Amino acid sequence: MKPLTIQLLCSDFRYVMTKRFRRMKFEPNENVLRVTLFVFSICFGILSVSLIALGVVHMGELRWPRPYIGLELLELPTLVIILGSISLVLAFVGCICTKSYNRTLYFIFGLVLCVVLCLELIIAIIAFRNNGEPRRSRTQLLMEEHLKLNGSEYYFSEVEEHLQCCGITNLEETCKGSKRMGCADAVNRLLDDLSMTVGYSTAVFCCLQVIHIICVFTICFATKM
Repeated sequence: MKPLTIQLLCSDFRYVMTKRFRRMKFEPNENVLRVTLFVFSICFGILSVSLIALGVVHMGELRWPRPYIGLELLELPTLVIILGSISLVLAFVGCICTKSYNRTLYFIFGLVLCVVLCLELIIAIIAFRNNGEPRRSRTQLLMEEHLKLNGSEYYFSEVEEHLQCCGITNLEETCKGSKRMGCADAVNRLLDDLSMTVGYSTAVFCCLQVIHIICVFTICFATKM
């Protein structure tokens, strides 16, 4: 074949392929999106139950050091339980939405998920901010003030037994020869574990929630209902 003929054939081929690609439009597979939404809803249901259990466990752990903890940490397990309960309900609603073709229902569901995402971010911020020396100093101060109250010695001895600690700082006369840490440090270690566990759990929950929201709004706006 002559070079001119080959060149013409190549030009025609490029023209036809370019025309076809221009006509092609991206249309997400609605069935795949619905299956993805269903799977994420099931995962959220399981994670929600885990969050509720986490909140209940930490609420029990904070029973003894309750007088020595700030309000924000006392309320943290309660917030986690509320978040887990709301997420469990939304997981059930998400499973129902996979069978629906109502665009308004998807839109409202996506907005509610966004509100819950904001709540998750607030809980994560509260958890991560409650670490560091300022909180440690406040815990020791609250412990010292509580010991000045009448009848608090018996309660403090119960705390020592439960947390396996001795005195406020382990420098008291009664703690000479004891290898246990001070109760202020024991309480702070407990609070550190609580804050990190709740913070990281909620952060992972937020990341999955973003994917969940993207899936819902993609079904709402990018598919034909």
